[in-house]
Amino acid sequence: MKKLTAFVLSAMMVLSLAACGAKTETPADTSTPAADATKPAEVAKLTYAVEAGSAGEEVAGENGFKTVSVESQAKALMEKLGGKR
Repeated sequence: MKKLTAFVLSAMMVLSLAACGAKTETPADTSTPAADATKPAEVAKLTYAVEAGSAGEEVAGENGFKTVSVESQAKALMEKLGGKR
């Protein structure tokens, strides 16, 4: 019985690995951009919430992105939700 159980479990493991095998697909046509693709100009208009004094804030500043602290976002959210009861 132990040998049968070991065989069944090992067969299941082999079949699960076979199911995760690489698939060969043709690459998608990239000549026309997708409708939901974000353009770099649109990304630059976004405001990113970052932790004050973090590496993320530093990198966002170096790349010219607008940032706001996470703390101010949390306070604004709590004020907004505080009025609804």
